[in-house]
Amino acid sequence: MGTCHARMGDLLSSGKVNILSSLDCCITFTNQEISVGTPKSDVDPSNTVSCIKRLLGRRYTDPHLQQLLPSLPFHVTPKENKPQVNVIHQGALQSIPPEVLTSLLLFKLKQIASQHHRAEVRNVLVTVPTHFTDSQRQATRDAGQIIGLNVKLISETTAACIAYAVDHMEPRERYILLFGLGGGHLSVSVVLLDEGIVEVRGVAGDVDLGGLEFTERLVHYLRGKMREEGNWNWDIQEDGQVLWKLRRSCERAKRMLSKQETVSVSIEGSDNRSRSTIITRSTFEELNLDLLKRCIENVKSALAAAGINKSQVEDIVLLGGSTKIPLVRDLLTNFFNGKELYIPSSDLTTRGVAIQSAILSGRKNQTLDNIIYLDVTPFSIGIETAGGVTHTLIPCNSTIPIKKFRDISTYSDNEPGVLIPVFEGENVYTKDNNLIGKFELSGIPPMPRGKVVLEVTFDVDLSGILSVTALEKVCSKPARIQVTTDKGLSPSHIQR
Repeated sequence: MGTCHARMGDLLSSGKVNILSSLDCCITFTNQEISVGTPKSDVDPSNTVSCIKRLLGRRYTDPHLQQLLPSLPFHVTPKENKPQVNVIHQGALQSIPPEVLTSLLLFKLKQIASQHHRAEVRNVLVTVPTHFTDSQRQATRDAGQIIGLNVKLISETTAACIAYAVDHMEPRERYILLFGLGGGHLSVSVVLLDEGIVEVRGVAGDVDLGGLEFTERLVHYLRGKMREEGNWNWDIQEDGQVLWKLRRSCERAKRMLSKQETVSVSIEGSDNRSRSTIITRSTFEELNLDLLKRCIENVKSALAAAGINKSQVEDIVLLGGSTKIPLVRDLLTNFFNGKELYIPSSDLTTRGVAIQSAILSGRKNQTLDNIIYLDVTPFSIGIETAGGVTHTLIPCNSTIPIKKFRDISTYSDNEPGVLIPVFEGENVYTKDNNLIGKFELSGIPPMPRGKVVLEVTFDVDLSGILSVTALEKVCSKPARIQVTTDKGLSPSHIQR
């Protein structure tokens, strides 16, 4: 489930993966219908929604989201500090949460899968970026629940590594590095392989670094260049249709520059005059050099998290369309001292998620029986202590699933409840970390302050999602404590 494209597959009895569908992650609203997939060329950009994954599980005030919004052709407004996409449908303005938009994409895929299997599909394994936050993972699960799907999650690079392990089943330990750079994000994982055992040792990533950023740099550059060369007499930023066409032209140019040194970009303005200009690969690389260097910094971070040096890596596996950019490959090759890169002949991520889906559904054969994967937490998880300092309960790169316990005492006499804000991140102070949610424990029986009354369990499941439960230590009765949280959609919202 990428930012720009989604692919779906299942494992055949022969061991091959059948790709059931490949879908553009784009939703077009008109007065008559909602269409999912590749938009037509004459659509209204303000009613055509893409990059939904970038909005999912984020607060409206998130600085990264605020930086993204000016480049989106559709309108996004806040509601309770959560982004809502505004579209005109059936003659009325509608504000739609990203979870609902994602559910439309999943519904389309569910339809295709159900028709293929001639039975309703209820369970799905969805890939997410390695560095998706808890909120983003929860929002992905909520999107599936809206349409009646039971969603499990797996990191994209981990899924790809499962397919790699099946293709390279060897009875020896070796490290591989998976470098995934797609349309919307970067994921890097260092994995220890031993036959079918896939053990993630270190991860790094950036959910705001991908092909979209490279395209946007090109859009910004060409807006200025074409205004100078073509005597533009309007503000292209204010003309949504022209900007939409320019952005699509830049996306095509970016892809072509991976195969050739120069490309002509042509755009028709609102005056029906066509302008064109030449862009070179070297210019494109210069525009994006700082972003591409950030990719290598993430590789260094993943190696450091795994506790190994680059000479210990046996294979560097490339994933995602943006790894076709020649400079990306050159930077990786140079960093690894000329080591040859492994470029898969097929979509490893889709194959890997199909293999793991088969395992989860109880399928048996010698290959599947040998596959075991161990993933890790991408961020540290902690609570706030005196002075706003983060107390880490679950360190970054801890193997999941994992449980940690914490005794909680009351601050005042006869306190009926306790509020526990939970954060993720590596910063010393909680204000600099990401607030996962506020867990309220209520129903505490009357007792003096300072008495340890609760044992709170912090549980991260295999999907990387945190849940919190509490046990009353006085009577050891878990049922008396109610845990409520503001993270994710409420059950009533999902039902609506």
